Amino acid sequence: MSGVTRKVSQTVEEKIESQFQKFIGPMGSHVFSELKKKGLTRENIFDYIDELVEEGILKNENAELFKRNIDLIMNIPSEGCEKEEPRKSEESEKEKSGSFLKKLIFRGD
Repeated sequence: MSGVTRKVSQTVEEKIESQFQKFIGPMGSHVFSELKKKGLTRENIFDYIDELVEEGILKNENAELFKRNIDLIMNIPSEGCEKEEPRKSEESEKEKSGSFLKKLIFRGD
């Protein structure tokens, strides 16, 4: 029997990677890969998101949405119940994150 198989749903990893792309832009996949090497635990992901807030790359509001979405993907109860998209700001947080992400990646952490 031959034919084309179609993927029905995304894996948890694919969903998490998608959130990285939504919240931090094109570098999201690369950052996701780096975090994956360290282990895709809730703690590792949340620590990274907190670092983005500390560096001024993500606003607290978007960081909380990002964390809530990660909890939903990982089936961890959180205050929100639906995935949300990042809110747009006057200066795109994704654009601001570029230089920091490059610095983080090349720093070798």
